[in-house]
Amino acid sequence: MKRLISLLLLITAFMCVLSGCIRPQLTISPENEYSGEKVRIVTTMFPQYDWVRELMGEKAYLADITMIPDNGIDLHSFDPNEEERKAISECDIFIYNGGKSDAWVQEALKDSSRTDRVVIDLMSLLRSQSEPISDEHIWLSMRYAKTLCEGIAEALCQKMPDHRELFSSNLKIYCEKLTELDSAYQDAVSEANRDTLFFGDKFPFYYLMKDYGIKYVAVADECPAETDYDFEKILYVSKKMDEVGADVILTMEYSGKKTAETVRINTAAKNQKIMSLHSMQSVTGREAWDMKYLTVMQDNLSTIKTALS
Repeated sequence: MKRLISLLLLITAFMCVLSGCIRPQLTISPENEYSGEKVRIVTTMFPQYDWVRELMGEKAYLADITMIPDNGIDLHSFDPNEEERKAISECDIFIYNGGKSDAWVQEALKDSSRTDRVVIDLMSLLRSQSEPISDEHIWLSMRYAKTLCEGIAEALCQKMPDHRELFSSNLKIYCEKLTELDSAYQDAVSEANRDTLFFGDKFPFYYLMKDYGIKYVAVADECPAETDYDFEKILYVSKKMDEVGADVILTMEYSGKKTAETVRINTAAKNQKIMSLHSMQSVTGREAWDMKYLTVMQDNLSTIKTALS
């Protein structure tokens, strides 16, 4: 009987992990037995979550890092539940993007009377640096990512001043990696045979295109919640693909390919490859554990190279 109970408990724990019940809170060995008070950090997106991990480095065990939401829900329709509101109200550092998809944030922040919490609105942070911000998908610019990481590093230093030197060193190293990948993008675009990408899906990649002067034609101007695209716009994309002989149609990660397929069947060739760029908008807690921002951006570069070849 005891063996049966133990087996059932093991199965229950395993199923809990699979279903995403366990939030992606970072615990680093060998300090995973650390029993001191941890800094509670809440982020609203995966890029912020990963930047915190990178900047804390070997001291990541000093924090409980929570990503809200962590179930892959579309941010445009997210509304935090009671548990998520509690995590926000009790955290020491709260990092959010600041765009229209974060309209729920201000209400959630009212749930706490804390006056010592550090709150970082990343879009406001960029604007304070005289950056011209209009589209909310700022994390897809590695050039903006440097400024955003600087703001996050300062918040970490404010809450954990004893580790300022480490955080500053990690920031420098990470920004160098961003610069290196940024240069790789620039070189790839400069050497490409084509200069235009075609999107048969939502379009959160404005800054990624802007940074490298990549032209684009898309069925949507941005990243709307709805996906009923104007058929005339679909035909327009198909026509433009015919004009230049493009052989790749791009979609967003995890998106259905229905619209891209409609673009394809309305071209003359009807044989274009459908590929995806990852926007990191709907990452789950399970995915976040092993995913890296830089790795995703490297994979996106590979896709862009193929599409522009």
